[in-house]
Amino acid sequence: MSFDCILVPTDGGDTNEPAETRAIQLAAEQGASLEVLHVVEALSLPVGDHRDALLETLDSEANAIVDRVVGRAADAGVVDATGTVTHGRAPSRIVEIAAKRGCDVIVMGTHGRAENQPYILGSVTARVLQHSPVEVLVVPTHTDRK
Repeated sequence: MSFDCILVPTDGGDTNEPAETRAIQLAAEQGASLEVLHVVEALSLPVGDHRDALLETLDSEANAIVDRVVGRAADAGVVDATGTVTHGRAPSRIVEIAAKRGCDVIVMGTHGRAENQPYILGSVTARVLQHSPVEVLVVPTHTDRK
């Protein structure tokens, strides 16, 4: 199985590192492009005077997360690695971006940074699996291996 475009969504947490690493390895091995995605869930932000400043801070942090992963990919020999920061609900934006970019596979961890549930999959991963028109490679997080 070969891929031309790999999407790796990340929230920047340690639990995403195994999925980021696997996506980078696949892209380097197969000469595939790598799209790194961070979704800022601005829907949960408070309304008011500080909303714009908070959103600007979140966007800045998101860009730093994406840039870090793109840099790791470049260091690993991935020729075409780009990053995107977007807003909305993570599961739907991940599926939309994968389709829009023509990605063949989404590589993501079993759980995100905020998910400490005893479930096999986190809520974002489960929803992406339900709605994705492309293959989803789910990589165990560090906490899954303990």
